Amino acid sequence: MKLLARMLLIGASLTTACQSTTTSMPIVPMDASQAATLLDVSYGTDAQQKMDIYLPANRSRTTTTLLVLIHGGGWVEGDKSDLNDLVKGMQTIFPTYAIANINYQLNTSRKKNFPTQENDIQTAVAKVLAKADEYVLSSKVITMGFSAGAYLAMMYAYKRPTAGVTILAAISFVGPTDLIRLYSDTPSQEVRDLLPVMIGTFPDAHPADYQFYSPATYATTTTCPTMLFYGGKDNLVPGSQGEILQAKLLSLNVTHQLTIYPNDGHTFSGDNYFDALTKSKTFLEKNVK
Repeated sequence: MKLLARMLLIGASLTTACQSTTTSMPIVPMDASQAATLLDVSYGTDAQQKMDIYLPANRSRTTTTLLVLIHGGGWVEGDKSDLNDLVKGMQTIFPTYAIANINYQLNTSRKKNFPTQENDIQTAVAKVLAKADEYVLSSKVITMGFSAGAYLAMMYAYKRPTAGVTILAAISFVGPTDLIRLYSDTPSQEVRDLLPVMIGTFPDAHPADYQFYSPATYATTTTCPTMLFYGGKDNLVPGSQGEILQAKLLSLNVTHQLTIYPNDGHTFSGDNYFDALTKSKTFLEKNVK
């Protein structure tokens, strides 16, 4: 018994010693005076769960906003590298913003997949902001996406922001806003084939499921300022998707701006992309503090 007691005492002493010497490493902020680029930062275990993070020079924990970029591709294709040229442009137009260009898990199996991509965007943003002290960023976020990425940008901003995050604005380039109406209004059979795959059912059978996965459903009086850009000749996501959301935002008295380029389709001419980014800059300077 004495031997057992002695062993227990020694074990307790060792445990106490280990506890007393084990301390969490202090967070060492990066040099905020210098710009930095972090490529293929993982935010999950899947190979597609990666992002590129671009940190501007002279940033701060109180003022540096995170601009989240999300690529398109119908939730089944595309890559963050598609937006590399845009990142360079954004760094010129918005030199004080940090940028996270995010990849997400694509639905290559063509089986019911929602809300996989929503979850990924939420996890990625949370991962960046968890390192806000190290990266020297604020918790202010603007989302910008293209097509399926614009859908995800709105779903995050309207429905799934990370706790403690301030969503300053959402910017949508040809993003779906009402999936029931998209199914009925799109000229594209490809889109009508894809939506039941992503959602797992047809709108006439389960309309509530389509509403549940529609950004317009989550617009409220507290929704962030929103910019919407569409092409008048879009054969995938018609401009009516922007008009549907515009009508709801108007009814809620939410600050927003809708631009439809009458002669453009699902992608815009270079001049109209420049015009859209210029409008975005003006809109953010006026409505985001």
